[in-house]
Amino acid sequence: IVDMLLMSSLMVDTDIVGVVKSRMSALVDVLQTPNIYIVSQTQKVVLKMGPNLLKDEQVWDLTDWLLENNKFVEGLATTRSLHEFGYPQAKLIACQASGVVGVHVQTHHFTTKRSYELVLLWTKPERKKEIQWAGAADRSENAVDKHAEGGGMGPRNSFAIITKMSECRSSPWFNYQ
Repeated sequence: IVDMLLMSSLMVDTDIVGVVKSRMSALVDVLQTPNIYIVSQTQKVVLKMGPNLLKDEQVWDLTDWLLENNKFVEGLATTRSLHEFGYPQAKLIACQASGVVGVHVQTHHFTTKRSYELVLLWTKPERKKEIQWAGAADRSENAVDKHAEGGGMGPRNSFAIITKMSECRSSPWFNYQ
């Protein structure tokens, strides 16, 4: 779809941002996620669509960070956790954008000498999830030493339920997305 949009705008020498804007709902359908951002590095424009959106400055910051830190591999960046991806502001934007799929497109039309650089971002919000583990929370050598001395970790408490909250992670991205 991205290639089709770029080619159609370059063939008729139209404004790529206008072409993409007219087809934003189709781009939302591509990954079936409600929030999409189209960032034109060339024209310094941010287009957004969705119910729970980042502020423009947050979109620019995220886009710049993805580009500056070489997070695009062959034009694609994807994660369900910007926090685990290393983005410094991940916790601040987790309720709007914890999981991200990004497409970085650069193209040049040799006849018209026009160049375009776009970043398309699809986002998913954080999905907090309670995870229960079996096992003692204190796995240090001191706990083992305490057991040897008649206290600390033992068979009765070594499989106690530990509850942790999973944060800063979105629902998974599926292959069809």
